[in-house]
Amino acid sequence: ELADLSRTFNNAAEALEKRVADMAARDEASRRFVADMSHELRTPLTAITAVTEVLEEELESEAGGIDPMVEPAVRLVVSETRRLNDLVENLMEVTRFDAGTARLVLDDVDVADQITACIDARAWLDAVELDAERGIHARLDPRRLDVILANLVGNALKHGGSPVRVSVRATDDSVEIRVRDHGPGIPEDVLPHVFDRFYKASASRPRSEGSGLGLSIALENAHIHGGDISAANSEEGGAVFTLRLPRDSSPLTERDGDGDGTGGPDTGTAGKAGS
Repeated sequence: ELADLSRTFNNAAEALEKRVADMAARDEASRRFVADMSHELRTPLTAITAVTEVLEEELESEAGGIDPMVEPAVRLVVSETRRLNDLVENLMEVTRFDAGTARLVLDDVDVADQITACIDARAWLDAVELDAERGIHARLDPRRLDVILANLVGNALKHGGSPVRVSVRATDDSVEIRVRDHGPGIPEDVLPHVFDRFYKASASRPRSEGSGLGLSIALENAHIHGGDISAANSEEGGAVFTLRLPRDSSPLTERDGDGDGTGGPDTGTAGKAGS
């Protein structure tokens, strides 16, 4: 009886091991498919984008080279091409995280200056209030911090209400950046899912401008720094996203085997705001 039990246990263990291996293989194949698809799409998208840029210039020209009857269709093509570009770039960023190839490229940054640069580059200065003192320095990846800020602030502007307030507080070993809007807040049933990939709070708007990846990419960029992002509703109204990052992420890159603190090369592209 003990021998029969042992054989049954071993057979079950072998079957379970095979099933786990099959699932891992399918998961890897899925990641590879998304990565390959994203790379393959970039070439035709580059050509399409060049054409849509010419059409957009025609739309904005004083000469009015576009037939008014065709103008709505041209604007739709331009906006959808931009949306597709954003989706492909975000998918490529996601595959880097899934494959474990995302790396930090660290630099000493003034957090307030970095936030100002992010807001200014996207022409959000009139809609955002900044409460941050200069001189709060941290050793972070500037590009990835820009991705996080662009997504958090862009999301607040798009789904919340102006003005959006960005505040910075620091301790000896960490930096806390809070992004608060003055909108209706986030429904309680949505809060646990705001960082899920492709999650959209309204099922009636499945084709919104965003890809549903922006906040998940922001969270991944926080995690790679050794930080985190949380979402909540303010007692005064509106949603609050709180980003917490260490003042120095160098130990993470050194632990990964990069003693120079650079974390290796990273050719990833920045995610778009409000994705």
